[in-house]
Amino acid sequence: MKNFVLVAGVDYVPIFLKKTPTDFLHYCNKQLEKLYSKEKSNEDLNFYVVDIRRGKIHLISYLFNSATSTHSKNTTIFKTFDPVVFSNYFDVNGDGKKIRFHPNQKNIISKRTIYELIEMIGTSNPETLKELSVFSHAYLDGPILLNSAQESSNYTDFLGNEIDVVSLGYDPNDYDMRMWDFTTFYNLTAWPDNADRIVAFKAAFHPEGIVKIWGCNFWKLTNKLLAKIRSNVAYKRAGLTNDVIFNFSSLSFTDDMLKNIINPVLKTSYVKEDKITLKFLDIRRVFCRLYTFTYPHVFSKFIERKIQAALPATYADISPTFRISSLTFENVIFYQNYFEIETDDERLNYGIYKPDFDCKKFLEEIFKLGDKIQTPFGEIEIIEYSEYPDPDTGRYGVVIDLSFTPFDKTVELTQQNSPYRWIQTVTNNYDVDAGYNELTPAGTQVEFVDIVDRDAIISHIRYENGAMKIDDVPGRKAHPDFTVNWQAQTSLIKINNIGDPDILITFTWGFTIEPSGISKGTGLKRLVTPSPFHLRAINENLPIDTYD
Repeated sequence: MKNFVLVAGVDYVPIFLKKTPTDFLHYCNKQLEKLYSKEKSNEDLNFYVVDIRRGKIHLISYLFNSATSTHSKNTTIFKTFDPVVFSNYFDVNGDGKKIRFHPNQKNIISKRTIYELIEMIGTSNPETLKELSVFSHAYLDGPILLNSAQESSNYTDFLGNEIDVVSLGYDPNDYDMRMWDFTTFYNLTAWPDNADRIVAFKAAFHPEGIVKIWGCNFWKLTNKLLAKIRSNVAYKRAGLTNDVIFNFSSLSFTDDMLKNIINPVLKTSYVKEDKITLKFLDIRRVFCRLYTFTYPHVFSKFIERKIQAALPATYADISPTFRISSLTFENVIFYQNYFEIETDDERLNYGIYKPDFDCKKFLEEIFKLGDKIQTPFGEIEIIEYSEYPDPDTGRYGVVIDLSFTPFDKTVELTQQNSPYRWIQTVTNNYDVDAGYNELTPAGTQVEFVDIVDRDAIISHIRYENGAMKIDDVPGRKAHPDFTVNWQAQTSLIKINNIGDPDILITFTWGFTIEPSGISKGTGLKRLVTPSPFHLRAINENLPIDTYD
């Protein structure tokens, strides 16, 4: 047996204006025909067709007869609700621009109806829901089934708005699908008695099951922002690296773009009059955040299945079938090339949201010689970074030299008294003694910490000319039997009078050497989340040569 749930939302504005609405049921029926043609085999097929506007859920079953090897079609009304009509809507501002569904309407098909249908399948026939398709208007927060309003307050959305859905569990007057549904209806903290419902919902989906959201994901502000990025002279359709610089003149961005998108993500305070310089890394951060703050991304993570849906800043045309508009195709290309997002098999240019998607893969910040990095307390300059083979010694490795200069010129920079310190831990599978004789594999160790025994000279650290410097020249000979790996985590920290040290920045860098002698550096990168051992070395002031 395979089950399918096909949902037809409501084209609400024409209903309120007493005009003929788009009949999303038409697209459900077309999808049913397509799925039946594709899926028919020697098993039963059940299609739950949810028609919200007419208030009907039909069960259309194709029952397999083994004697004749054919299917017989059977149609029944599975459940009946009230239809949606003109009187269900009101004009919020009286100008016809903001139409909302009236609250306190009890017998209307809502998101809860659909979720309960999925729970029923998960309880009675687990792993049989092959497809959930929703044909409706939609945006980043999910399918708009009726265009109801979320009236609670306490959930922090992308714009910093507080919406109270945790204490209530849900807003009973909100009929539309929202990304926080999966942290309310299916949250054991909010609903400790919902364990069975959570299990049933997740269990419903077939191993190859998919959810398809056929509407838009079009926030005008996002589209305008991406258009501004794409029109910059630095932009290319493919091949940009994170260090590419984008310069924007004053008034390039609107206050709304800065206030609602760029500043919250980058933790900046730009205003529209500013001349703004962004690395492509910053742009990636912004749009990766927009991608992950969407209903399909959250849904995909929750059920661990693929979701087919519009990508941010794209919208759907519906004639003759739902497909992403050619007017937003370049935005699809942006996500394909810079976040490795796949699109649907039917070439309708919908994105495929996968549960294992992670922004970290695309947000590596790689530094090079001469770069200057701002921290809250001073500037770090990359004095030297190079990856080298040494022809004289046959060694391979990396040369690194970093210099930190505090903004406050009155700070004492000495080994005894500086509030700023460098610490480095390394992970390697091959070590040598001072004569470059092989030792046993080293594992993870504290290589040096300049807050341990401050009377001892630490050769890698220098305090000079108002700056605090760190240099290292690790190298190894090629090993004939296995690949050599060496990787460092290096942090600049500030020691507070009270409490744990503050980590101002952590770098990671290193190299590998193949048995053939081919050496490859890993680049000098910012590390957002240091390893637990590295954090221990900082917070517990572990002695040099402590091993994990």
